[in-house]
Formats: sequence, structure tokens, C-alpha cells
Amino acid sequence: CPDPESFVFERVAADDGVSLRLIAAGPGVVTNASDVALQDQLEAFLREKPGQSGRAIAEAVKAKRIVVSALLKRMLQASLVDVVDGPRNSKLWTLR
Repeated sequence: CPDPESFVFERVAADDGVSLRLIAAGPGVVTNASDVALQDQLEAFLREKPGQSGRAIAEAVKAKRIVVSALLKRMLQASLVDVVDGPRNSKLWTLR
């Protein structure tokens, strides 16, 4: 099995539990403050409404679908979310 891409995450303790926040993934990837803020929004949304499609998530957080999709894939690589196949070739995302 090849080595996975490297990533850095931060453990965040809050009143509602502990979560992991992806800081950077892959060689040379720089994660800016807007990515961290968007990840916070994704985590909050999926905590309240697990099993949502990428389109539904993007609409809820008012972000571009391609940006949300890329961040969800990075979060999946960091084992922060799970994904299953949904109806009509959709992917349903859930926070771990």
C-alpha cells in the first residue's frame, strides 16, 4: 500500500465535543483562513444534517460547489468525513 498524502490537522475542543480541523493536505498545499472558515461551516452543517449531497451542502453554506467538493475530498482523505453513494449518482456526506 503506498503512503497516503501528508496532512496536518488541529484538534478543537468545544462545548458540543471535540472535532478535528484540517489545516493542510498534500505537499505544498497552503490552506488559507477562508478554507478554515468554510470547513467550520461544513462541519457545523453536517453535524446537524448528516447524509447530505455536495450540492445541498454548497447551497446551505452559500459556497461554490466545486470549492465545497474539493474541501470535502480533502476532509475525506483526513478521515474527518464519510461518504456513501446516494440516489442518481450523488454522494452523501456525513461527519465522523
